[in-house]
Amino acid sequence: MRFLPSHPDEFAPFVENRTHMFQLQNGMWFGCDCLSKFGKPCPICDYNRAAWKKWGREEGRNHVLGKYKPKYISNVLIVRNPNAPDTEGKVFRFEYGPLVMKMISDAMTDHEDQEAGLIKGFNPFDWKTGANFVFEGVQVGKFTKNDSSHFGSQKPINKWNGKSYVELTDEEIDEVESKLYTLADCEHKEEDVKDYQGILDAYLAKNGAPLFEGQVQNAPVAAPATSTSVDDEPSFTPNSAASTDEEITDTDDFFSKLANG
Repeated sequence: MRFLPSHPDEFAPFVENRTHMFQLQNGMWFGCDCLSKFGKPCPICDYNRAAWKKWGREEGRNHVLGKYKPKYISNVLIVRNPNAPDTEGKVFRFEYGPLVMKMISDAMTDHEDQEAGLIKGFNPFDWKTGANFVFEGVQVGKFTKNDSSHFGSQKPINKWNGKSYVELTDEEIDEVESKLYTLADCEHKEEDVKDYQGILDAYLAKNGAPLFEGQVQNAPVAAPATSTSVDDEPSFTPNSAASTDEEITDTDDFFSKLANG
């Protein structure tokens, strides 16, 4: 696949969402947006920091709640897909986690190679100087490992003609650009998510007990959370006139759609 530049009406080629999701002791699941995305204190992150401080690194694992899980969404072009050739040449919205984002970040960063010397970073989202991304997933139980995924060599955006990769013409690039999604509708906005007090109230309603026992349930003044997630469960949706959060699928859907078109 090929990561694509931003839509002409937008600035960034990806958007990020951060969510907490974990199971309560009563068996119910609790989820909320992490307010650290907006530079605000987040009660779940505050609770986790307090747990690490109180219990330490090892014992703290048994007391913390779910860390926020960052998800990123970009436009991608399917260049080659032997499992479903009819998806080739189509634009999709691709949702991915921190593992793939780290690969993007690493590709953009200069680094030293013992044999080749300095290898300059490049912009994977560029039409001309980017690179195809080989997305490989191996099913391990309920999860999909994507750590074998990688960028190929830099080359202009291209297509597979059945025998080799052929550079797209300017006209073909214009056609791909016309199919780009705007991504703003995928990004969770601060005004649309629960604030600090709202998260506390929602937690109390589901858990039957407050998040911070014995404390007044009001937003404290605290630094934004800096915790990260290591999960990486990508998904994608095809380009269409309308797009909603419900269209963003899970890992199993991603592979079944690639396989079945």
